[in-house]
Amino acid sequence: MYPSIAIVNRIYPEHLGEKFCDINKYFFDERLRVGKKTTAGAVYKLAMNGVYGDSNNAYGPFYDPKYTMTVTVNGQLMLAMLCEWLLKVPGLSIVQSNTDGVTMMCPHVQMDVMRQVCKQWEALTKLELEEVLYERMAIRDVNNYIAVPYKGDPKRKGAYEYNYQYHQDPSAMIAPMAAEAALVYDRDIRTFITGHNNPFDFMLRGKVPRASTLVMRWPEWGAEQPVQNTTRYFISRSGGYLIKKMPPKGQVGTYKRKNKLTDEYYYSVLREIQAKGGERMDAAGTPYDERIHN
Repeated sequence: MYPSIAIVNRIYPEHLGEKFCDINKYFFDERLRVGKKTTAGAVYKLAMNGVYGDSNNAYGPFYDPKYTMTVTVNGQLMLAMLCEWLLKVPGLSIVQSNTDGVTMMCPHVQMDVMRQVCKQWEALTKLELEEVLYERMAIRDVNNYIAVPYKGDPKRKGAYEYNYQYHQDPSAMIAPMAAEAALVYDRDIRTFITGHNNPFDFMLRGKVPRASTLVMRWPEWGAEQPVQNTTRYFISRSGGYLIKKMPPKGQVGTYKRKNKLTDEYYYSVLREIQAKGGERMDAAGTPYDERIHN
C-alpha cells in the first residue's frame, strides 16, 4: 500500500527528484504484468517495499524522513478514514485494521452498501482495494491469524505461518500446524500431534554468536561435546542437554545496561545518578536507575 500512495500522489525523496515516481510506477506496472504470485512479481514487490523501507535508513541512498512520514502518516489516516466510513454501515463491525488493509464483518444485506463506501474511498484516495471473502478467521492479534477464504488456501500470518522460505527459521512447525488443524478443521490437537510422523516439524534451533559456544552436555557422565553454532535439535525424554556458553558481558554483580541505548544518553544518566548517589548500589558502586538498567 505505501509504495502505491507514493506513486499515485507523486511523492518522492527530495534528493532523487520526480523521476523517482516514474521508476516506481514502472515497477508497479511490471508486477501487475508478470503476476503478483510469480517470482518476478515478488522481486518487483521487494524492490518497491525495500526502497520505501530504506527511505528511513540514515545510511541508505533513499534516505528522506519527510518522504517516509508523508507516505506513512497519510496511509494511516486514509485507512482510519475508511474505517470511520465503514462503521456507518448498519451492522458492520471492524475485526482488525493493519498497515495495508481492513478486515470486517458485514451483514449480507449490507454488502452492496459496504462496496459503495469502498468505491467512494477509492475515488478520493486514487488507491485500489482488493476484496477477499473469508468463511472463517482465527485471530490472535493484528499480526497473527489464519484466514480461510471461500476460494483458495488459508492465509497464515505470524505465529500461524509454517511454510517458511529457506532463509527463515522453521522451528517447532508442529505448533502452528496443530493450531490450524484445531481452529480451521476442528481436529483434536493431541490426536493430530501424536499422529504426525515428520520429525523435522518437531525440531527447534539452537544458535549462538561467534564469541560463544554451543555444547551438548551429559551430566551423568561428566562429559560435553561442542557442536556447530547453529544446530537443529529436538526435545526428548533422554539424551544430553544443549548448553550455551557465552562470555560475561560485564562485571559480576553489576547492573545490566538496557539494550538500544546510545553511549551519549547512557553516560549522561550515569553521571547524573553517580553525582546524586543512592541506596541500591551494585558491585561497582553504581546506583540503580530504571532509565538505563534492566
